[in-house]
Amino acid sequence: MAHHGQNGVTKEVYDVIKPTICFFNCPEWLWNNDNGGGYNSGKWQTVKVRSWLEEMNTTNLTPLEKSVLDLVRGTNEEVAKENSNKNSKLAPTQR
Repeated sequence: MAHHGQNGVTKEVYDVIKPTICFFNCPEWLWNNDNGGGYNSGKWQTVKVRSWLEEMNTTNLTPLEKSVLDLVRGTNEEVAKENSNKNSKLAPTQR
């Protein structure tokens, strides 16, 4: 996404690219264009850009802190569980 999904390029650029998946690398407040006054209260264009992409039937991945961090947390839990399973199979001196 151009400039975290806000005000980086015009709609025509996305029309040419024809994205199928867009990852918005932005915090939740920017995703919601929230300057502290609630949804779409800020000066940023994120909500507008999202609407362009929704019209194009893209899959818009949510902000970094909601999608990637949740994925990483899930991955870390899976790795920890896998390591725990491996350690339980080792003799105490090998742990």
